[in-house]
Amino acid sequence: MKSLKAFAAGSALAFGCTGGDAIAAEIVGACNPATDLSLQATACAGWYGGNLLNNAHVAEQTAALSLIGLNWDGNWGPVDLTKVNAGGSGKNVFDFNGALDGDVWIGIHKGKGGKNGFEGTGFFRLTASDLDAVTLRLNGASSAVVYAQRSAVPEPGTWAMLLVGFSAVGAALRQRKTAKRPTRLAR
Repeated sequence: MKSLKAFAAGSALAFGCTGGDAIAAEIVGACNPATDLSLQATACAGWYGGNLLNNAHVAEQTAALSLIGLNWDGNWGPVDLTKVNAGGSGKNVFDFNGALDGDVWIGIHKGKGGKNGFEGTGFFRLTASDLDAVTLRLNGASSAVVYAQRSAVPEPGTWAMLLVGFSAVGAALRQRKTAKRPTRLAR
């Protein structure tokens, strides 16, 4: 178990997961942002023993999320509303019932599932574009939550369309002001 903790700590350093508060939950497995999910995560923290995705483990969640760049306020209410259970053909798919865009922080709980499996909670930071589902590539998927998402900066084409639109509106308003008004005849 000591070598697993050392490996997990080394993985955290390798993937930029340093700093932050100490986490009371024990690491039971090393997360891998490149292979644990169906898309590559930009960072991960965990796997921490047990199911931390509830109001009783806010301190552990806050500390883990700070390791991957989120300063979460610990308000579990809105996060609990995003909770989804695993489903899909392989029972490892989390459908978030709406598109996720930009930087997204999620937590995933998995049961033991499979030979030599472990139960734990992992925290991931993703860069998403119109993402509505994530597949866990480990056995035993249970539930997932979305902690936060920050919208990405619009693409250059979007800025160009905005500029053209505002220019057209400005030109139309300017033309209206300078148009000659018809002369009134006195009666």
